[in-house]
Amino acid sequence: MENWTPAHLFLNILPELKEKGVTIMQFEKMFNENAKGLISGVTEKVIS
Repeated sequence: MENWTPAHLFLNILPELKEKGVTIMQFEKMFNENAKGLISGVTEKVIS
């Protein structure tokens, strides 16, 4: 990827998602619930 850096997610992806209407609550669910699911093996719908 042309613009990839170790901070790509925070510099490019998250601002674009926010601009497209993803809420802080949805970001928190994506990061927190996904991590819990990966660790525990329990999966659920990420964005509701």
